[in-house]
Amino acid sequence: MKKIYNLFLVPKIQQQLFLSCCLITLTIAGIMGASSDLTAKAEDSPTVKDDELINYAKSILLMEGPRQEAFGKIKLLISSQEIPQIVCNVSESINRLPRQAKNIAVNYCTRSQNIVQENHLTVDRFNRITQAVQSNGTLKQRIYNILLNLQKNAPSQ
Repeated sequence: MKKIYNLFLVPKIQQQLFLSCCLITLTIAGIMGASSDLTAKAEDSPTVKDDELINYAKSILLMEGPRQEAFGKIKLLISSQEIPQIVCNVSESINRLPRQAKNIAVNYCTRSQNIVQENHLTVDRFNRITQAVQSNGTLKQRIYNILLNLQKNAPSQ
């Protein structure tokens, strides 16, 4: 697994900010896909299994590098403008971008979808877990702990 940040080298507050940003980023960026129902109710997924949370956390970590890269490229392309909110499964948010930026966003969304699937989740399940994490502090803490553990045990580069 690619090591995105070495969490041992940053203060605890920066660790929390980074992990919170990852979760917020996923909400903002969305995860592309087939038509997934993002309005799923909490009762649709009352419990999230440990293996799903681990796969979810792995996906988050693997998506962060490509997300930053895509954001950086888009920012360079439309430097004179504010970068609009890009949500992978909302085509209007991607269609508002200039052609080159649109291609970058589509490539990122496709790559993110592949990462989720390679980590044994469907895009729909990933999105439902994202929603559950947003509304459940205990689940958010479990994800945070898993992310820390994955970073701690990631092989050094």
